Formats: sequence, structure tokens, C-alpha cells
Amino acid sequence: KDCTYFGGPRSCPTTRSTGAYRLQSVGKWCNPQKGILWQGVDQMCETRCDHVPGCVYYTVYANGWCQISNTCMEQASQDPVATIHVKIDVTRVLFVGNSFTYVNDLPY
Repeated sequence: KDCTYFGGPRSCPTTRSTGAYRLQSVGKWCNPQKGILWQGVDQMCETRCDHVPGCVYYTVYANGWCQISNTCMEQASQDPVATIHVKIDVTRVLFVGNSFTYVNDLPY
């Protein structure tokens, strides 16, 4: 899914969280089209996602590696217990060039 383009489907998640997430996949990782926002070892990946502007998805690996992104094209992971989580209470995000802005409602 790529949720960064104006006019995307209404069900597509976007950005700004109240801290609510749902498990999206197990044994997969997010290969974002626009690049990873942050990656490294962080046992509190969900909290990091909450504090990085633009984060919509985070993937957690068995070794503590954390990857956060704003788009997600799921791919099989070499780590069978890797989990992708997605924010469920979000505000839409509109990308302009390399930056983004929060928007409460986009026309469809």
C-alpha cells in the first residue's frame, strides 16, 4: 500500500497517532517506496514511531531491530517472527516534494 498520494483510498492509513496500533502482518517487513524514516535497535519501537513525524508503520524483528516508515509494500522477511504494525487512529498526510503536512480531511 502506498498512502502518500493525494486521492488514495479512504481506508488507507496515514499519520499522527493517539498511540493506537494494530498488528498487520507476521513474518514480513515494510519495504517503503519513499524510504525508511528511521531504523536501528530500539526495544520501544512503537514509542519511537509515535515521536517520528510521518511514521505510520513500524516493523519489529526478533533481534530488537526497529524500522519505521510512512508507506508499506509488504515483503517476506528472513525473520519469521518479524511483525508489522500500523497506526489505526490517524490524520491524513499530504506529501509535497520531500516534506509533508498534516491535513484533517482530503477530498476524494
